[in-house]
Amino acid sequence: CEHQGPATQRSSASWDSRSAAMQQLVLSLVAFRKRMHHLWKRVGLSTLQRANVAAIARISVARARRAVTLLGVCLRSWRLACDAEVASRQAALHADLRAREQRQSMHADLHRSRRLARTTWVAWNLVVRRFREVQAAEALQARARRFLESPDVDVTIFPGQHKQSIIEGTDSIVHTFACHALPRIQMGSHHSGVGELPVVGSMGSC
Repeated sequence: CEHQGPATQRSSASWDSRSAAMQQLVLSLVAFRKRMHHLWKRVGLSTLQRANVAAIARISVARARRAVTLLGVCLRSWRLACDAEVASRQAALHADLRAREQRQSMHADLHRSRRLARTTWVAWNLVVRRFREVQAAEALQARARRFLESPDVDVTIFPGQHKQSIIEGTDSIVHTFACHALPRIQMGSHHSGVGELPVVGSMGSC
């Protein structure tokens, strides 16, 4: 080394300085690479975090929309079920009311038919009774007339009266007896709801 010249010493010094500069540059590049790698990690992590937050937000919005949709479907189903139940109850109530009205109408018709039959029966009985009383009065009148008109009858039991006047008096008594039956029949018909009955027989007006 002592025999080397100044040129050789200068070249070795410049080589050493270049080596140091190269080492410094390499160290700087390595440090820069590490910093950039750390920076890119942080950027990527923050990007992933923001993407995760956005995905979570979208998932939350989708869940909320799904919940709202499901709630709307449930609400519509509940309304339809309520409307169907109300309609069925109203239909059942209407059917019950119609059935009750039909039963009441049937009972009213049956009661009217029974009342009409009872009234007709009472009226017929009254007419038959009137007819029988009139027939009995006419038969009694005919028997009395035949008895008084018989030549074997002694009219001396009625002193001071002629035979014809006795017959007329007997007819008047029988006619009065027959006419007295009519007010009783009409009174019974008014009590039973029957109108005025026609006069049956040949007794004439009382």
